[in-house]
Amino acid sequence: MSDDSKALVRFEQYCMPEPNSGCWIWIGAIKSNGYGEFHFNRKTVHAHRWYYEHCFGAVPKGLELDHRCRVRCCVNPYHLEPVTRSINRKRGLRDVPQAVCKRGHEFSGHNAMILKDGRRTCRLCLYQRIRTYQQRRRMKSNEC
Repeated sequence: MSDDSKALVRFEQYCMPEPNSGCWIWIGAIKSNGYGEFHFNRKTVHAHRWYYEHCFGAVPKGLELDHRCRVRCCVNPYHLEPVTRSINRKRGLRDVPQAVCKRGHEFSGHNAMILKDGRRTCRLCLYQRIRTYQQRRRMKSNEC
């Protein structure tokens, strides 16, 4: 059995098909950014990229793979499309509204607040920032 065949067998052990979406979820090592990692030829590579290149060949120079399904741990090569970086970023998750703020509060109902400039903020975090600011002002005025 060749090294590529062994790697493919090992790779497939970490793929779990999701029947509703068609995604093949990577259940191996996942980086903090949500992409799967795979070890091949003593190197760590993106799992989705390795499998795409195994199936279709190298990604054209100047292009990167975009997960059309928006699931970063998906390794289904039919969910991947070679695109430019600018197109990939325009399609990216940063355009999808967040479900929680960076401190873990849900952006729902009463807690989601739209600012005058159109940005969304967490009401609980905003109130905490106001309280901290007011406490600092009081401490400064007591020092004088």
